[in-house]
Amino acid sequence: MNIVFKEIKKAFADEISKKQIKTKHKKHGNLQGLILLPELEEKKKTIEVTFYLMEMEKAMDVKVRYIDRVDKNNEIINEYAFSDLQKGKELPMIDSDLQDLIIESLQYTVEEGKIISAVSLETQMENLVKIIKSSWNMILNYQKEL
Repeated sequence: MNIVFKEIKKAFADEISKKQIKTKHKKHGNLQGLILLPELEEKKKTIEVTFYLMEMEKAMDVKVRYIDRVDKNNEIINEYAFSDLQKGKELPMIDSDLQDLIIESLQYTVEEGKIISAVSLETQMENLVKIIKSSWNMILNYQKEL
């Protein structure tokens, strides 16, 4: 597993050891994801916090995904990617003071015709972990108004 994901797991080691969070790893081409799955009392609801690593771009993103199961064959999914802030979308479960740090962490530049992160991978990881840890309770308690 990538060193970035090992560092993220270290940051959440206490929660993982207490079985408050489970983790999954997925890989698809240039994209890898470390999924944090908080243990919830409500069995019809799932929250996924995924740290994405885009290897070629040397960049990261985070997506928070809420899955509410209406019944066995029907679920409502609401997704919020941190990179959507750059498109003017909102992240209602993240404190507005931290949203500027997200935008600063997800800056890109073009080098030799390729898009790469203008912020070091280590700095991105540290900032994104800080944001998730600071917002953890807001993420868990967020309810989209229907």
